[in-house]
Amino acid sequence: MLIAIEGIDGAGKTSVARALVRKLRERGLEAIYTREPLATPFINGLERFSSIAREAPELAAFAMCADRVVHVKRVIEPMLRRGIVVVTDRYFYSTIAYQGAMGLEIDWLRELCRVFPKPDLAIYLRISVDEALRRIGARGCGRLSSLFEKRSFLERVSRIFDELANSGELVVVDASKPLEKVVSECLSLTLSTARKPRLP
Repeated sequence: MLIAIEGIDGAGKTSVARALVRKLRERGLEAIYTREPLATPFINGLERFSSIAREAPELAAFAMCADRVVHVKRVIEPMLRRGIVVVTDRYFYSTIAYQGAMGLEIDWLRELCRVFPKPDLAIYLRISVDEALRRIGARGCGRLSSLFEKRSFLERVSRIFDELANSGELVVVDASKPLEKVVSECLSLTLSTARKPRLP
């Protein structure tokens, strides 16, 4: 199975994804943690041209998708062929939400991401922007001088994730709960998905 963990910055994706993998392994299932973006030349190049990417968000979308091609071909697909559960910390829904928040058309981004394998389960860790910013500040990330810009951007990202959830593409989990409860709910969703019959 391919499980995607999505959400805005500060939602706890990495902690939840890693804990989910541990819980699956405790139950005797082979599972791996992976994340996006990878450290590919596409992402390194994007960082070099970050000022251009702000003016032309298409550049960020293309770079993220190029990075994802490597991720799918070198990590996700080989692991799935071996029967391993792959838990990815971000997937193509992040491209839709983040680059959509940068001003790109959602339908265009959907089409751009259509080539990637659809996850068996995509979990959206929903959290308020206020709580996300509090967590980001507590771990020493982000710059207080750009807090307002960060807030407005995360609010746009959050709205797009909400739209994806409302359309049935993402399953919502309340990420404001204690980590143990969030992980438990994600585990339950994963195991329920595993028990569903697969279509031929």
